[in-house]
Amino acid sequence: MAKTFKFDLNMDKQKRDPNIVYARVGDTDSVIVQASLYDGESPHTPTGTNAFFECVCPNGASVRQSATKSGSLVSVTLASQV
Repeated sequence: MAKTFKFDLNMDKQKRDPNIVYARVGDTDSVIVQASLYDGESPHTPTGTNAFFECVCPNGASVRQSATKSGSLVSVTLASQV
């Protein structure tokens, strides 16, 4: 069963969400990240752009993968490299 992490992300980069996503290397299709995008108080729907999930693993390796967009919701199922 997949674990889903849900965040509210504000386009104002000074506002941060304190949540942390935890995953283990090798887990396949087991961690989903969903982010609701906001611009201040209003939902933000990005247009003409792609969405990506990026992270740095404890060993220093970085992972970047495409995410899907639906209105102001961006989601990604983490790759096994995470």
